[in-house]
Amino acid sequence: MLDSMKRLRWYQVAATDARVGLVEDVYFDSHSWDVRYLVVEKGMLLWRRRYFVPALAVAEVEPHERRLQLRLSKEQVAQCSPSGVGRTLSRRAGCPWTRKASAAADDYRLRSAKQLIGHRVQAVDGAVGRIGDVLVDAQPVSVPRIVVATRKWLPGRKVTVLTKHVQGINGANQRVFLDINRKAVRNSPKYDPAEQMS
Repeated sequence: MLDSMKRLRWYQVAATDARVGLVEDVYFDSHSWDVRYLVVEKGMLLWRRRYFVPALAVAEVEPHERRLQLRLSKEQVAQCSPSGVGRTLSRRAGCPWTRKASAAADDYRLRSAKQLIGHRVQAVDGAVGRIGDVLVDAQPVSVPRIVVATRKWLPGRKVTVLTKHVQGINGANQRVFLDINRKAVRNSPKYDPAEQMS
């Protein structure tokens, strides 16, 4: 089952023994599009804290209740709170399901799904719109599709494009490059947020 990042952001997250916060973001590998970490936020304003929980720790997703169940206890979740995103995530000792330090070199490929929204989309023959949303699959936890809004200002057609067509992401210029042309993008399946996708 797919859900949009905009909806997923407010899912309740439950540890085995307590609620631990809300989903604030997901970080995915920009080559494989596998989700590596959920950013779970607890508290408000000055008391806000973020936990970077490995996606492998997700036991169950309950979309109708907007809830994620983890395989971790509240204490284990508290150990998943590095100061920032990057190579330190793989080296976080005490946080179950993190990858070993030998895999840390891959962490430079991590991207924020929340930050990807709004990036301009470049087809092989020119600009075609912006990222309107990111669709996250619960099993396995991955990003199989992006939503492309094909009009810049007026409400227009939103389509879903498979992430296998993404050839690169330029974070500095906020651009996503596709390996298909504009016509193929515009002819992609229409995005209906009310429709459950598979």
